[in-house]
Amino acid sequence: MPAFIVGVSGNRDPKGYNPEHFGDRAAEAADEIKTLISEVHSVFDWLLAVAPPDTAGPTWRLNPDTRRYEPGSTTRKNTRETYASCWEPLGLRDTPVIVLTSLAPGIDTLVAEAVLEYKKSHTHAKISVRAPLPFAEKEYRNSSTFDVEPKVLANGEPNPLNAPGANNFQRIRFDKLLARLRDEQPGFEEERDIFCIPLDPSKSHMVGASDQASAEKTRRMRYRASGEYVAAHSDLLLAIYDDQDHRFKAEEKIKSQGKQPTPEELLAHSLREYEDLTAAGTPVIVEVKRRGLTNRLLPIPAPISWADAGPVLHIPILRTSRKDEAPTDHQSLRLLQPYELLPAGVSQEQHTSPAWQENGDRLLREGISSLIRLNEESTHQTDEESLQIALKRHLGLPRNGALPGALSQLSFPFEGMASLRRIVADLNALYVSRVNRWAALFFFLTFLAVVFFMASGIEWKDVHPYLERQSWQIRTTLFILASAAALGSFPIYWKFRKARLDDRQHDYRGIAEGLRVQFYWSLAGVNSSVATSYIQRLRGEVSWIRSVVNSVSFPYHRTTKGFAAIEPPAEKLALLEAVQKGWVKEQSGYFQKKVRECTQRGDSLKGIATALLTAGALMAAMSLFASVFPQHLPKLPAPRSLTVTATGVLGILALLWTVEWIMWGGLHPVLYFITRERWPGPKPPYSRKHMVLHFWRFFFPPLWHDRISVTQQQSQDLAQRIRRFCAFLLGTSLALLMLGLILHTSTTATAPGILAGAAKTILLTLSALAVVWRERQFIAEDIRRYTATGGLFSAAAVRLDRYLGQLRSTQPPTPGQDPIRSIQELLYTLGTEALAENAEWIVMRRTRRIEPITPDL
Repeated sequence: MPAFIVGVSGNRDPKGYNPEHFGDRAAEAADEIKTLISEVHSVFDWLLAVAPPDTAGPTWRLNPDTRRYEPGSTTRKNTRETYASCWEPLGLRDTPVIVLTSLAPGIDTLVAEAVLEYKKSHTHAKISVRAPLPFAEKEYRNSSTFDVEPKVLANGEPNPLNAPGANNFQRIRFDKLLARLRDEQPGFEEERDIFCIPLDPSKSHMVGASDQASAEKTRRMRYRASGEYVAAHSDLLLAIYDDQDHRFKAEEKIKSQGKQPTPEELLAHSLREYEDLTAAGTPVIVEVKRRGLTNRLLPIPAPISWADAGPVLHIPILRTSRKDEAPTDHQSLRLLQPYELLPAGVSQEQHTSPAWQENGDRLLREGISSLIRLNEESTHQTDEESLQIALKRHLGLPRNGALPGALSQLSFPFEGMASLRRIVADLNALYVSRVNRWAALFFFLTFLAVVFFMASGIEWKDVHPYLERQSWQIRTTLFILASAAALGSFPIYWKFRKARLDDRQHDYRGIAEGLRVQFYWSLAGVNSSVATSYIQRLRGEVSWIRSVVNSVSFPYHRTTKGFAAIEPPAEKLALLEAVQKGWVKEQSGYFQKKVRECTQRGDSLKGIATALLTAGALMAAMSLFASVFPQHLPKLPAPRSLTVTATGVLGILALLWTVEWIMWGGLHPVLYFITRERWPGPKPPYSRKHMVLHFWRFFFPPLWHDRISVTQQQSQDLAQRIRRFCAFLLGTSLALLMLGLILHTSTTATAPGILAGAAKTILLTLSALAVVWRERQFIAEDIRRYTATGGLFSAAAVRLDRYLGQLRSTQPPTPGQDPIRSIQELLYTLGTEALAENAEWIVMRRTRRIEPITPDL
């Protein structure tokens, strides 16, 4: 299940911290440490919206002053100076929560232990701890990070407890904590839950540096990379550090340079620390979280937008190594928002600005509510058979097909990701149907309002003498019905917008595409992240899409290492062939099918609109003629006029069907003989599938000729002429039928003109609605986009065939030839293009909504 991720960063020497006080000796911890652990527990109560049992009354909140989770009556209200709503519980409840901590001594260790203890008392909480380490586990354990004080004894000798391989309480506590992570967490995976952060390749050459200066620089950069990794992959960063001491030291450093510690100078000092890759303290990581990643430190691209990075929850503490002169004032909890959300007119020093807090809190809660809803709506099938079926479907394998053996060598949740993508795709289809039903209801009410308003303006006594006395009653009733239909459409639309059904549809489509691309990138060993490549132009409302894909797929480097280590090479080839079949070729066929479907749907709607427009124009001419020259109306007997009209309509439709079958049964074989195309076999144009999707094709038989082609342009021109002709005939037939009915039912000289005018209004309204519905479906844009993307996948399939052929070849590769790298680069480019196409789809629909004219305009 997608999870909410909490990162942890803090000082290594919080006041009262003793590495010996853990496990059985935890009760001996200093009061400051016990208080801090209680505050961490309160933070998780706030995250999960946990309330003590058997409590009633006001909603519980996190009190920033007391740092406790307590009844909301003690929490301040929103004012012009403070925004207190951000301390209301986030309500994650049963949503999984992942805690990222590097397990350094001090805060990292304390929070990890506190979370494990919290799980024991909150068995319903789905919390897990992952440890992204700056070094490999053994190297990290023996590093100076876990040295104890004093490092140098009174005799000038190094402390033997800090010798490589020596056991001290820092290292023993680290070992015990790692053992708890492995033993106490169900579903623990070694490569996913405890791993070393890789540096960007441009920095990797420094890892083996022999001189002390370079080694120290690399060590500091690794700590910085670990902190940036935690910041980059967390939705909320829990920063527990002594900011008063840090500010005091920054002021002292600025003064030593002969400058005054003004806010501008402090900001400049902070930016210099941010740019220094060897600066790895918590204040710097907080700036990274709020400003964005440092380029070329981690092997992932820094995204343009960082609004979805989430806030920083700062718990102020006092550290042991603080300056004596540093202030020790009591501080409240603070939520620090990303700088990208800074409102106009607010300075960067106004961290508690209500407008700034509101911007960040709104985005955070929107993402959390969307995540909760996704987990509630997803019916996750976790049995082995369902996971295997979902995985085989993504690999293009039949149900009884054998999975590639190399999959077992990749530590990655391919089954779970495939299952989640299938579930999200089904949810997207569900919301598509719901959105279309709501839209159809809105259009129907609009049509009724137009018809009833038109009918309320008719003098019904001129239509039939019998209605002379009831004319005003009929008009009043019709006006009331029209008003009810018009006014009723607004609550329906507002309810639709409040439910955000279309936004959910867009979100689920985006998640499904992101999971698809990440699945095949990971399968092919492509070390890249969808979260840093997807829809950067849209912030806030879709940032949770990136978070969902990230939470179920990181760390990404494990598949790169696993793919590179696969032996024999034939196993790599099997995986890449699965990617080709399950993604590249499948998507090429999918986009070709979508182009056909969109073309057919658009042509059908255009034909319907044209037919209704033709009939409406003819009825308008009839209405004008009947109103000006009523004495010249044909004096046909009513039964005869109706019979002639109906017979004409049926005859035209029969002619169309005859032409259809002649063209299908005669022209198609002739074209096949000429072009030597493969005969696809006759398929009845009235199959149930097509009748459900395009029921109006029954009235436009020639629209089924999408398989007939001499050349593409000739086929399109022929189909267009046939459609226009059929639409004209159908519109004319409809007008004749309505004319016959009008003449049959008219009892006064003025009735034909009035009824023809009413028919004209109905037909033209339906024609306009058909055009609006066609535009609402974005058919023309989808055809253009699907054609371009389908062509891209088709071209990629051809190139991929060539690269795979080089891998299958028994000949030694030519110098400089690396088919696997070429395939990975091709798949990366293809994935980014697929994400861009999906982003265009979402952006177009979110920015071009069809909305009624509301009173607030």
